[in-house]
Amino acid sequence: KEIIEKYACRNLVNAGFYDENDSPIGLFVADGEIISKMSKNSTFNG
Repeated sequence: KEIIEKYACRNLVNAGFYDENDSPIGLFVADGEIISKMSKNSTFNG
């Protein structure tokens, strides 16, 4: 809700992408712990 209000979003999607080994691609945080670091990739980051 905070992100929607801060950036005046009409829609917000939270989705995950995984590689062939079922490991997360890009930033993945669970319970405040970084599981996978952010990776710069034009496919995911525009």
